[in-house]
Amino acid sequence: MIWVYNILLLLLSPLWLGAMWLKNSRRKDKIDWAERFGDYKIPLRTDRKRIWIHAVSVGEVMAAKPIVERVKALLPE
Repeated sequence: MIWVYNILLLLLSPLWLGAMWLKNSRRKDKIDWAERFGDYKIPLRTDRKRIWIHAVSVGEVMAAKPIVERVKALLPE
């Protein structure tokens, strides 16, 4: 049965991409596709070090909170 899903996914994905392109062309503020695929333009700062903590859901943010607090305590600058 999974092969049916895979075939439908393969056949319908061009329609989905076309719909997304059409939807984007009608928006005032265009979607930054590179950013959507993880290519962020983050300015390089040399004045201090930084730590990136990535959390997507609310649960992940709440789980990361003690880590952030501990890092702040260890590295106040």
